[in-house]
Amino acid sequence: MHISLSLQLLLLYVLVRVSVATDYFVKPTDEANNRSCPGQPCLTLAQYINSTEYYFKSNNNSIFWFLSGKHNISSPVVITGAHNVTLESYDGDNYQQPLVDFTQANYCGCTLNFPIYSVCSECSTFQFINVSTITINGLSVQGSPYNETSSINGISFEKSEKILVTNVKLIQTDNFCITAKLCTVTGLFLYHTLSSSINNSTTLNGAVVLQNTENTSLNNMTLSYSQMFANNTLITTISNTTVMNSINAGISSRSGTDMILEHVSIRNTDGHCIRIEFGRNTTILGANATHCKENGIELRGATNNFIRNSFFANLGTPLPTSAAIGLLNTYKTSIQNITVHVDYAIYSIVCVLSRNCHISDIYIIGSQSLLVLDSKYTTLQNVTVVNSISGVELFNSAKIQVLNSTIAITTINDSTNAVSISSSSDVLLHNITINSSVVISDATDIYINSVTIMAIKVKFAMSVYKSSNITIENCRFIELGIPEGDITAHPAVVFLYYSTDIHLSNCVFAKNIVSAVQAIASNLTLSGSVLFANNTAVLGAAMILQQKSVLTLAQQASVVFVGNHATTVGGALFVESDTFYSNTDSGAIYISSVCMIEMGREGVTTLEFINNSAGSGGDVVY
Repeated sequence: MHISLSLQLLLLYVLVRVSVATDYFVKPTDEANNRSCPGQPCLTLAQYINSTEYYFKSNNNSIFWFLSGKHNISSPVVITGAHNVTLESYDGDNYQQPLVDFTQANYCGCTLNFPIYSVCSECSTFQFINVSTITINGLSVQGSPYNETSSINGISFEKSEKILVTNVKLIQTDNFCITAKLCTVTGLFLYHTLSSSINNSTTLNGAVVLQNTENTSLNNMTLSYSQMFANNTLITTISNTTVMNSINAGISSRSGTDMILEHVSIRNTDGHCIRIEFGRNTTILGANATHCKENGIELRGATNNFIRNSFFANLGTPLPTSAAIGLLNTYKTSIQNITVHVDYAIYSIVCVLSRNCHISDIYIIGSQSLLVLDSKYTTLQNVTVVNSISGVELFNSAKIQVLNSTIAITTINDSTNAVSISSSSDVLLHNITINSSVVISDATDIYINSVTIMAIKVKFAMSVYKSSNITIENCRFIELGIPEGDITAHPAVVFLYYSTDIHLSNCVFAKNIVSAVQAIASNLTLSGSVLFANNTAVLGAAMILQQKSVLTLAQQASVVFVGNHATTVGGALFVESDTFYSNTDSGAIYISSVCMIEMGREGVTTLEFINNSAGSGGDVVY
């Protein structure tokens, strides 16, 4: 078998490196564990630090074996310019894990400027500067008591590479730090590092900080009374990690590229569970975010985001835009397979000033459902809303699609809506089932296809206010209305108010206990097959036309009014007018100053009135 020259050199390098590695034994300072070392040299950690031989200065190929017990030091361990350095628990499996306790003799004078972090060598228990190939395994590091300005005890890596940290505990024990929630800067620091892996480690009352790092992996970590900060990072993976009781966001990232959060659990934070600012290519898989006082996930100014298979519950202090997932000024975001169970005052998903957002397979319990504000190119697909106080809200947005969804809200009245579209354009609603109303206002180019509205008790099932170019197609409005209470205000299934270019095509209005359509100063065109059957109302059971409304039958339309009944007047149509005039053009009916009914001039158009009735007069038209 032929082995390449480069591989031969690599194997030779590994063999030489292993053969020349030097073992150093570190004995504890507490008498109870002060056992003899299995080899030499054998000193306490403080003796190594203070030795004139500079064991930690440019000491290559060194393994420092820590015997179990407590290792007290009053000055930090600083390792600079070295290569291949290992700090290892010698017998941690058989004895108590070695504990390094750093008690600062004097205030170290180090401060951090959030969210831009610095590393302070005089404050960290262990600091590695310009070191290549670092291994730390099986140690506990305990910080000194909290002071008013900073408490930065832990492990720091600066301008180092090839870092492996495993089974390490970082602890800050000062109770004031815990109760005052001021433990913001204790723990693990990586600054200008390359190729780092942190595994199976715990920080208690501290933080994990990544600053200007590349190729960093954190796996199986637990942060308690802690948080994780990442700033200006490249290629970062955080997996199987729990963060709890943070005073800020559980995990924060700013200006990061290629970050993956996989199976992270965040709970009981005073801020967001996860916050990503100005990031690129962020992937969040299997997140579990609960009991955070702000958003579950907040993406701000981020590009190319993927959120999958995540759960959100019990979130937030009710704020105008509090949400399980909040998107602000984002571009290209995909959210899929999400379950949200939050307070009614919290939105499930908020999309603000964002573009190209695709949201699919969402299950929402409670909350205020979904808000899209000042955004473009957003798709909501396979969304299920249960027991929400509101449904989908679209404001000042364009190029929006809501597809294949079910929306069921809790309180059904005239002030709550399943779908609300305001000041928006180019919106598609397709194959949607809802139990409350659709409200459209100041909108244009809205296409509603195959929408089913279940039995409701609201004044209008679908309202269109001061809007234009609205198409309602393939919809069935059956058994809707207000079976109880006062209906003298003339409610309707579809209500049009000062709107133009309204197109109603291939729809069925049947067995409704209100007027099917009411138009005020609006233009309505019927096309395809439209059926008004067995509707009952006080007046105009099929249609109420008022204030110069225009009703047009398109070419080849087939419109049937059958079995409609008004308890007063206008069994099929009620037209609010005192004067009627004949229109000789194509035999249409023209009602001066009130409304116009025009037959299509070309093609075959069918208009049928069958068995319509009224209690007082005008069985067909009044």
